[in-house]
Amino acid sequence: MFYFCSLNIYFTNKLYNMNLKKISSAILVIALSLASCKTGKQNAAAPASPETGKYVTSADITEGDVHQYISVLASDSMGGREAGTPYEALAGKYIREKFISLGLKPFENNTYHDYYQTVPLFSRKFFNNCELNFNDFKGEYTVDFRPLIQFDSLKVAGDAVFLGYGNDADYDNLDVKGKWVMMLEGRGNDTIIPKANEDIYSRYETAKNRGVLGILSIVTDEAVKSETGYLQSKPTSIPIIKISIKTADHLFALAGTAFPEVLSKVEAGKNYRLSVPATVYAVIQTETITPLSHNVVACLNAADYTDSYIVIGAHYDHLGTKPSGDSTQIYHGADDNASGVAGMLELAEKLRSVKNLKHNILFVAFGGEELGLYGSRFFCNNPPVLLDKIKWMVNLDMIGRMDSLNHVYLNTVEPTDRYDAILAQLKNAHPDIHIVFPSDARFQSSDHSSFSGKNIPAIGFTTGLHKAYHTPADTLGSVNCSGEKRLLDLVYDFIMKEESN
Repeated sequence: MFYFCSLNIYFTNKLYNMNLKKISSAILVIALSLASCKTGKQNAAAPASPETGKYVTSADITEGDVHQYISVLASDSMGGREAGTPYEALAGKYIREKFISLGLKPFENNTYHDYYQTVPLFSRKFFNNCELNFNDFKGEYTVDFRPLIQFDSLKVAGDAVFLGYGNDADYDNLDVKGKWVMMLEGRGNDTIIPKANEDIYSRYETAKNRGVLGILSIVTDEAVKSETGYLQSKPTSIPIIKISIKTADHLFALAGTAFPEVLSKVEAGKNYRLSVPATVYAVIQTETITPLSHNVVACLNAADYTDSYIVIGAHYDHLGTKPSGDSTQIYHGADDNASGVAGMLELAEKLRSVKNLKHNILFVAFGGEELGLYGSRFFCNNPPVLLDKIKWMVNLDMIGRMDSLNHVYLNTVEPTDRYDAILAQLKNAHPDIHIVFPSDARFQSSDHSSFSGKNIPAIGFTTGLHKAYHTPADTLGSVNCSGEKRLLDLVYDFIMKEESN
């Protein structure tokens, strides 16, 4: 349901727009690149073909099949399946190969080719080739400094002056025109600023009106390293660069002092200013990249010709990797949403043996869901068939954590009267499962809402949110495969009852 490791950021983004047929070459290049980068105690696993062993899935829905699919999709080799990355593409390739093995057919038209539908994600302006240096000090990008604001190209140089927190009074009787102003994050009298970037923006106009060359905002080393390479959304006319305490200390040393001494004077309430006898050079260059995700789409044709369709879908992207101290954590997304993809594949395997289907069935693995339902929205705006030919849609999102009370939550914006009769039959056939229509709006944040927005009846199945949601703890070991098998039996019965109408 509705996150980027700073490791080799620019290089990985250069791979976003590669043709999927070149994925194997991209995987090798990434592996070599990762091997040469410093990532601390562990590296995020480079994409590699998942090992499926000799396991052969059954034509029926089984606990073992569920476990097998999730074990592959939530493995280290999938790298968290972040949308627009080679890891997501690798997961999509695995799903495509399964569709082929099941004999499902692809669509071929302007937006569909070889089971894939290319989905453009939002364009990102990205820092590239940034430098900050003075005297014999050369800053390391993202460790010693990080630009905060977007510029297409910028090369500036000037002297620096420290003026406390950069509040209006700190500029009194001080000429800063054409100079860098160094300032502490926060406002001095305020203890903790919860949103430091917003605090910098609030003092930006004051600095610009004084004619400064740019802002050097002093933060802790951890604050600099925790930021990614993405640009903030607010453009400015002067650069704002975050610098670490280490960088600030090198500047203060040129003025014969040190950061702790400067900080103590400022915290004592003194209007402390300090000129730094050094020319600070900065180079900021950016690049605009539009990453690509992919929907993986296949069709199970009805026995007799029909132009009506139903959709069974599940998103396959997740959050990727995130830095954690001096290591990198993989967000495996076993429940969110390897469990849903496993369910979709299990239903495809069982439904293909059904004779005399009245509707064609579209199986869709959606990409880009975690970024805002990109895949399902693009699908609904560029469908392989006319939208009025799609009779209804079933969505599977986070179906692997059935609790001890056997809750299954159904999400739909359609009146529940439509489903009451069928659900009554399902409750009788599955008396141990407690079906609930939740009121929590968060349950609606999944791909079925894209179809509802097009007036297509849609229903989502889930076992609900939990403490491991969007954390590294969402792993295979936490999935209730037995519970998911029982839920899928219920979903299969629901599909068959609806399919017969």
